Amino acid sequence: MALNIKDDNFEAIVAEGKPVVLDFWATWCGPCKQIAPYIEELAEEYKDTVNIGKCDVDDNADLPAQFGVRNIPTVLFIKNGAARYARYSENHRVLVDGMRALGFKTLLPDQEQSPVITSFYYPTADFNFKDFYQKLKAKGFVIYPGKISQADTFRIGNIGDVFPTDFERLIEAVKELQLQ
Repeated sequence: MALNIKDDNFEAIVAEGKPVVLDFWATWCGPCKQIAPYIEELAEEYKDTVNIGKCDVDDNADLPAQFGVRNIPTVLFIKNGAARYARYSENHRVLVDGMRALGFKTLLPDQEQSPVITSFYYPTADFNFKDFYQKLKAKGFVIYPGKISQADTFRIGNIGDVFPTDFERLIEAVKELQLQ
């Protein structure tokens, strides 16, 4: 039987170190219902070597947002989860510590924040995101507008082929922009 993967248990499942197959679905989604038997079949066949699960997008907003899920069904394969998770967690720590030292505040409390994407409030009421974005882009960094909340925020991704040293360089770039 496929695991019920939720916002609050995903990190523990990935930390087990097994590859993860994650099916984003909803009860009202016809194509999701069509692939459901295959997901269940895979879950049974590979239960000892792969964590195969389903995430209901109507009950879990964080995971679909973290993985950029825009359509369902979406099935993701996550390999080397524990090692990557540790690196992503360190990326997140370096980013948050550095940004907080520069006066930025995170949107989410630490206990609710995953290490995939981190949102920060605009530092001031007159903050110009477009200008900030362009200047960071010119230095080789890309950030994202905070479209997932009603608050004035921007987001920074912590995953992919990036490492703590990349986030140290990002913090230095933000610091330089603050001095201008």
